[in-house]
Amino acid sequence: MKGFVLLAGLTIGLLAGYLTFSSINPRLPQLSVSNLLPSSRYSNLKPRILCWVMTAPENHETRAIHVKRTWGKRCDKLLFMSTSSGRVLIRFQNADSNLPAIKVDEAEEGIDNLWLKTKGAFRYIVEHHFDEADWFLKADDDTYVISRT
Repeated sequence: MKGFVLLAGLTIGLLAGYLTFSSINPRLPQLSVSNLLPSSRYSNLKPRILCWVMTAPENHETRAIHVKRTWGKRCDKLLFMSTSSGRVLIRFQNADSNLPAIKVDEAEEGIDNLWLKTKGAFRYIVEHHFDEADWFLKADDDTYVISRT
């Protein structure tokens, strides 16, 4: 008798779970790629992309400047978040020797403070640049992004 009750309960539970999470249930919205694509009235608009790159003062000359010169050009807005602010002069002979770095006040440099630095960067972007982009891309200074915009 206990085996029958256990089997019946298991069967009813599995059936209820199937009906709840399957496409048979019309109450649950169905997610498909077509729902994520922009409608035709927006299809001719180019999405605005804000890229923000987490960097450190010691990487301004070796990593961040190369982000700015390569894939950073494809961003509509490119921001570098660091614990050092201002325009850092890069000692390269090529043009474009200024790297605008925004100081994140919430944190000091170091792996233990990454979340504080990220949170401070989010706060800065929301307060100063939120309406300037449709999409936001967070990357590190050792990341290469292939953008097809």
